[in-house]
Amino acid sequence: HRNATDKDYFTTTFFHRPDELEAEVREAGFDLIDLVGVEGPGWLLPDVDQRWADPTGREQLLEAARAVEREPSLLGLPPHLLAVAGKRG
Repeated sequence: HRNATDKDYFTTTFFHRPDELEAEVREAGFDLIDLVGVEGPGWLLPDVDQRWADPTGREQLLEAARAVEREPSLLGLPPHLLAVAGKRG
């Protein structure tokens, strides 16, 4: 969301638990297609920048993210979620 008082920055933030985001999507008239964690667990590592800079480390981070991005018990772990939805009817 864009903060109406500042035309250069997107500054409005919404905090959701996974179940809250799913409910909000449905209440808005959409059918939830997918809900995924964006970052994966790598953001918790103290050396994530160094791992990301190394091609092998980067692939390991991406593999870990792919492995858990749709795991319902871990969806609240990443700081960002992505809801993919389609308009009903």
